[in-house]
Amino acid sequence: MADEPVFSEWLDYLMKKNGWNQTEMARRANLSRSVIQKIVKRLVKKPDPETCVALANALDVSPVRVFRIAKHLPPATGIPEMDELEAMMSQLSTERREEVVVLVRSLLNFDKQRGKSVSQ
Repeated sequence: MADEPVFSEWLDYLMKKNGWNQTEMARRANLSRSVIQKIVKRLVKKPDPETCVALANALDVSPVRVFRIAKHLPPATGIPEMDELEAMMSQLSTERREEVVVLVRSLLNFDKQRGKSVSQ
C-alpha cells in the first residue's frame, strides 16, 4: 500500500469534503476545537488513541484506518482478508478476540495434522 497521508492533511481533506470547519468537526467528535486546530496545524502529529476513535466515529470511517494514519498501527498488509479481519477484530470485546485467536490456532493445528502447509 502507498504511504499513508500525513494525519493533518488527511483530516483537513475529510473536513473539507464534508463541508465542516474545525468547530463542526470538534462538535461531531465531541472534542475541543483547540484539539482539532492543533492537529490541522500539525502541532499534534500523532493524536492519542481516544482522539482517533472520536474522529473515526465522527467521520464514519474505520478506527483501524485512523490508527494507521496516526501511526498507532503499522501499514496495511495488502492482504484484503487480513485487513478485513483486523477491522472486524477491533470491534470485538477482548473475550471475543481471544476466542477468535483460539479458533484460528485450532484451524492451523487441524491443517498441520492433515499435512497441509499454511500457505495452501
